[in-house]
Amino acid sequence: MLNHILLAIDGSPGSRKAADHAKMLLASPESQLTILVAIEPPAAVTIPPFDGFVTTSQHPSPDEVIAAQALIEAIKVEMGEARVHTRVEFGPAAETICRIADELAVDLIVIGARGMNPAARWLLGSVSDRVVHHATQPVTVVR
Repeated sequence: MLNHILLAIDGSPGSRKAADHAKMLLASPESQLTILVAIEPPAAVTIPPFDGFVTTSQHPSPDEVIAAQALIEAIKVEMGEARVHTRVEFGPAAETICRIADELAVDLIVIGARGMNPAARWLLGSVSDRVVHHATQPVTVVR
């Protein structure tokens, strides 16, 4: 029996499918769900042979935080608010998901796949792939 599920979402169609899947897994009225949005900080990339660097994205704006909270609240209403907890965390997505899963001692992590092509996955990496390889809990990746 799954007592506590961590649903990691990012607003993509894959994460909406993951939310639907997590809802099906909440069979028991005692089951809990934590919905997590991890907002990534900008990554710095060095430019050899120069001493400088560039960032790959901007700092998260207040609008991004508000959008993440709105997404979480919409899913929370769909799930039945009484047994749903929410979190917005700042940090690298895969590492944050694994850390929160350990912190909460969840039974399962549910995450959506973005469906990147092999080249994009190689260049950018896949959050779901990193979670599968580094989480200490079982992980369900929903396509």
